[in-house]
Formats: sequence, structure tokens, C-alpha cells
Amino acid sequence: MSNTQSLFDSLKELANTLQKAHETSQEASEEAANYGGEWEQETSTDLDGVTVKIRELMDDLENIIREARTFRDDAEVEERQIRTEEEDEEASRESVEGVQDTLREKEWRKGQI
Repeated sequence: MSNTQSLFDSLKELANTLQKAHETSQEASEEAANYGGEWEQETSTDLDGVTVKIRELMDDLENIIREARTFRDDAEVEERQIRTEEEDEEASRESVEGVQDTLREKEWRKGQI
């Protein structure tokens, strides 16, 4: 497995963990809100704040993943372009060498006549 794939797997795992934390926080907030006491109501409000922060973290993580994919894709395109340029240079060298060989052969044949 490549390092890049390992990184994306870790980011996906983190996203799943945040999603579970978000759901748990919402459930706890709803449960606390069902009770009528002051402490439970205050806890519910605090948990609502935690839920919002987790959602913000999830959004930030989604942006990080999108940017990482863009960087990875750009790097792959650049790598392919470099490989293509190197292959073109090699083909050009081989073509020049072929022309030079043909000219040398013609010169050699002229000398034989």
C-alpha cells in the first residue's frame, strides 16, 4: 500500500470517528433535553455546542481531503507529463542516432565504390 493511500485511509478513519462522535453528541444532547432539570438543560445546551464544533471539524476535514486529492491528482499529472517528455526526448535521440547511422552507412558505401 502506498504512503498516499495509507494517508487517505487514515483521513477516512478520522472522518468516520468524527461522524460517530457527532451522532453520539447529538443523541446525548437530545436525551439531556428530555429531562426537565436545570442541570440537564444546561448539559443539553453545552452538548449542542460540542456538536457544532464537531461538525466544523468534519467540514474542515472534508476540505483537507479534497485539497489532498487535488494535490495528489496534480502530482500524478505532472509525473505523467515528465515521463512523456522523457520518452519524447529518448525517441528523438533514437531518431537522430538512426539518421546518423544511415548517413554513416551511405558514406561508407560511397567509399566502397
